[in-house]
Amino acid sequence: GTIHYYGFCKEDELDEKNYVHTGYNTKIVAPSGGDYTSIQSAINSCTTPSTTNRYVVFVYPGDYAENITMASWVDVVGIDKYVVRIISTSGGAVIMAANSRLSNLIVESSGTASGVTAVANSTVYNVRCTNSSGSTYAFDLSNSGELIHCQGISSGGGSYGLQVYGSGGVVRDCEF
Repeated sequence: GTIHYYGFCKEDELDEKNYVHTGYNTKIVAPSGGDYTSIQSAINSCTTPSTTNRYVVFVYPGDYAENITMASWVDVVGIDKYVVRIISTSGGAVIMAANSRLSNLIVESSGTASGVTAVANSTVYNVRCTNSSGSTYAFDLSNSGELIHCQGISSGGGSYGLQVYGSGGVVRDCEF
């Protein structure tokens, strides 16, 4: 069927309205009552994602204590950016993949790596990331990744809200 969610658009067409996406394969993550209780399990279940076979993992309200490694052509979308939290205490909380999107949630990281690592052709939209490890970044952006409408907060000595390296990327309407 048709799924409505606070989604993504290209170039400077950003506004805060729902976009209709049809044809996406969907997975539902929720503490109970969903297809999965783990975001990573839902991502891992996406078979043969591609430019013509895209997946969206919808994440319902709750705290998800896990690290996420994204897959290309798979989007992870929180239903409400104020009540969906990924909480990581080790390593990087979210490692993006090329052509993946992360949207509408909170990432809290106290691990030894950056909270969200955005890579080439990945998009992070409307995400609040905190990193309290004291030695890394809330967002790590490289090689044409995008951060749009994001907030990066770091606490502890040696931490920063954003690191940009490689061929850089796009940062629009963000706070650090």
